[in-house]
Amino acid sequence: MGLSTVYASRIARSPIILLLLLVPLAGFSPLATAAPLEPMSIEEVEEQRQKRVALMTVFRAIKTRGRTFNLDEATRDRLKKVGFTDRLITAMESIEKIGGSAVPDDTTAPEPAPPGGDPPAEKKPAGLKIEAQDEARLATYERIIKATIQECGLRLTTADSDHTRLIGMGPIIGPFLGDVKKLEAILDKKFPEPIASGVDRRGSNIAIFASKSEYAAWTRTLLKVCSEQGMQIEGQNLLETALNAGSFHLGCVYSMCLESMTPEEARRKVAFCVGFQSMMQLTREKAPDALQTGFGNITEVLMFGSPSVTVWSAYSGGRQGAGPGAGWAQVVRNRFAQRQITGILQVLGYTVDAMEPPQYAESWSLTTLLASAPDRFSKLVLALRGGEEALDSIQKTYEQDEPTLLKTWFQFAAQAQ
Repeated sequence: MGLSTVYASRIARSPIILLLLLVPLAGFSPLATAAPLEPMSIEEVEEQRQKRVALMTVFRAIKTRGRTFNLDEATRDRLKKVGFTDRLITAMESIEKIGGSAVPDDTTAPEPAPPGGDPPAEKKPAGLKIEAQDEARLATYERIIKATIQECGLRLTTADSDHTRLIGMGPIIGPFLGDVKKLEAILDKKFPEPIASGVDRRGSNIAIFASKSEYAAWTRTLLKVCSEQGMQIEGQNLLETALNAGSFHLGCVYSMCLESMTPEEARRKVAFCVGFQSMMQLTREKAPDALQTGFGNITEVLMFGSPSVTVWSAYSGGRQGAGPGAGWAQVVRNRFAQRQITGILQVLGYTVDAMEPPQYAESWSLTTLLASAPDRFSKLVLALRGGEEALDSIQKTYEQDEPTLLKTWFQFAAQAQ
């Protein structure tokens, strides 16, 4: 089953209306399908980590199922050997039964680095410099948001995180703000500059509405204001499409109606948009669509442990596939086995107006590999921002030619869970 959402894309390069399918595909973690909810043993924890199941996926399973092991010194050492931090182990102390304590903020699992890993650590550069071309675009975004808030006839409030602005009716935005702040803290810690502090909230807005009437009032006003500001958007029946979809993204703002989705679907959409909008802004929208959607799925995974969000074009012939039945990691392995993945350049050439669900899985998998070396990935972002060609930048940054990169990705995908 799928959920349709309009995705109106970029101002910088011929904006078009896209339909975003946030499809909760089957989770890729083997823990997600474990039938008996018996407490986890230390041996099972070690086994799952040895199979490269994500650290937070294992932690959530312990939280849900409980544990059979004591947290004595010997067991703590065993947990540390498979990647658990002191903070996570301390959090386990109160997880004696189903529904234990909340996950602490510092819960990121180190991703396996590609062969060669990151180069020796260097001094982190300062955050991105806002140049004239960036400031002009951000100022336009700011005018659009302010005018829409003023003219839509709703009593809207705003709440800011470091890099994102939430817009909505009073307390409805509170829970989402908590998610966004947590996710930004993870990104700030996981990645060096420019990813850590390069996103300006003027270009990263999320508007949330409880009812269809509120959502409709906002949507009509936003499209009107965009037109008045000279923002040209391609496509037919934009208003009707956006209203029917229940959520859409337009340049600097993602708008959503909670009446049209489940709470988890809404939170997943927000998590995806944090990463997607981040990659768009950091690279001046020059990153290939595969890396933009892939990074959006990475931020979704950081919050929920599995990817599910896909973007579907309103002009791709009414394609409404529910997506692959298997987990995304398995989909990528299958496509390698069937020789449907022939090169890195193939994936970098994917566009959201033509991508099928399995191609989102490929994009997520490749981007996850690249991001598993955070210093190199941040350098890649800077190269794309400067207008360098994507494949050349990847080969230069990771010091591997395309055939070697493809082999590295194949090995990475074979072990992914």
